[in-house]
Amino acid sequence: MEIYAKYPNKMLTVQTLSGIGETRQGYDGKVAWSKDPLQGLRKLSGPEAELVARGAVFNTQLNWRKAFPKVALLPDKKIGGVACYVVKLAPEVGQPLLQYFDQRTLYMVRMDMTFEGPQGKMAIETTIGDYRPVDGVKVPFSMRQKIGGAAEMVVTLNSVKNNVPVDDALFTMPKK
Repeated sequence: MEIYAKYPNKMLTVQTLSGIGETRQGYDGKVAWSKDPLQGLRKLSGPEAELVARGAVFNTQLNWRKAFPKVALLPDKKIGGVACYVVKLAPEVGQPLLQYFDQRTLYMVRMDMTFEGPQGKMAIETTIGDYRPVDGVKVPFSMRQKIGGAAEMVVTLNSVKNNVPVDDALFTMPKK
């Protein structure tokens, strides 16, 4: 998996999945798109496009008010034995999400969301960990996603590079 992000709101995720092939999902600041072997190239719309656009906002954790106009602090909960603050964030369009923050470190340890796509709504639970410093900022190097209760995916980052040149063309929807 490779993830590219560029300020203020450009993003590209490239994944190669065994037995499926390469999938790409991008946002160029205006158009959200996806390309995979099962559905081909698609311009995204509605809640699916809104989710990708929100994910492309650079430093979302610092700029959360732009993406989530409604926010609520819910009762505390233990996640894996860790006492967590629970924050519910609701966007203008799409489903709200829950973020769980370790009360001791304040690092996010889990995020629950509902993905709305061509196959309908699907619950996604993402457990986040293995925080390491990168250029003075703690970055999670491990993410485990439970998707719809049926599939599980583990993402482990090998490296994170900041402030490298990235061509804007990388984020543009391909022609085919």
